[in-house]
Amino acid sequence: MLRNHKRSPWAIVLGLSLALSASSSFGSEGNQSSGNERSNPANWTQPQNDSQYWGNPTRVIASDRDQADLDSQAGAVPGLTVAPAKVFEMRNVAKVAATATSLGSGDLLDRHGALLPTITIHPIYWGPSSTLNVSYQLNTTNFLSGLVCSNCSTRLAGMLKQYSRGANINISLGKSYSDTSNPPSNAPATNAVANEVVKVVSAGAKDPIDPTGLYLVFTSNFPSRAGYCAYHGAASVRIASTTTSFTFGYMPNLASQLNGCGAQYLPNYVASGVGQAFDSLFNVTTHELYETITDPGTSGYAWYDASGYEIGDKCAWNWSTSIAAAGKTYVVQQEYSNLTHSCAVS
Repeated sequence: MLRNHKRSPWAIVLGLSLALSASSSFGSEGNQSSGNERSNPANWTQPQNDSQYWGNPTRVIASDRDQADLDSQAGAVPGLTVAPAKVFEMRNVAKVAATATSLGSGDLLDRHGALLPTITIHPIYWGPSSTLNVSYQLNTTNFLSGLVCSNCSTRLAGMLKQYSRGANINISLGKSYSDTSNPPSNAPATNAVANEVVKVVSAGAKDPIDPTGLYLVFTSNFPSRAGYCAYHGAASVRIASTTTSFTFGYMPNLASQLNGCGAQYLPNYVASGVGQAFDSLFNVTTHELYETITDPGTSGYAWYDASGYEIGDKCAWNWSTSIAAAGKTYVVQQEYSNLTHSCAVS
């Protein structure tokens, strides 16, 4: 469930100290920069056993702090530096009736970290093709196409301009990737998801890591001991002596987690016709996308309120709006607007 202090002062200090002490290679505004030879000297190479970096949670991971604790005991991937992830906590099912009241404390505040106003979504499908089949990928691609806009000026994406420091908002859909191996069965450490991105994109497809990319890692399963709906994070990777920062989202399959992550909690929810599991996943996707644009974590932190709530957290499960894509209408949560001091659609 969402808590009153999603990112507590302790978590902020811990997160920043972990990110800064691990490496100074995170570039300004997410662009390429030279690596720190002392703190991150190794180039990334594909590990012989990826699962050694997955972590082994002994309790339910339900908050930023829980995820940071898991990350601290997971193995470090050579050449990869990961910033603390921001967790989208499950809805408290005891509070089924949604309200129009925003969560957290007051307006979003600019902490002057990097932004990502121009962003390219790259889906990564991690799991057996029996689950992540052609139909699954088509449904996902169709929805993501509805998020695309250039110089975005309307609806949710247009609202982000108030947080972009004058830059235009541009959202595009890039190349997709697949990995048919089994994803982690337990809630994974943040570096396990970042490593999957590098493994599939760089080592597998031989593509450069996109510094403006949001790599959304859709998995075939929902892991045990995960008390969240998704999370987003940032990492930097050193390949051939060049360090590149990128963002990613961990998007587990919500088919078995509709009690805590279901779109049916959204006011005015109307099914799109592709099923409750997809509708729920797509609502969570917009939450992570807009938070990544306004608070990517590639170089410090940007917009969040006095309680640590990001733009999506403040309106999670509250209000609702619609996104038209591929002949269907999807109902998703609204986002927080400093201009109206409330959850809004534009």
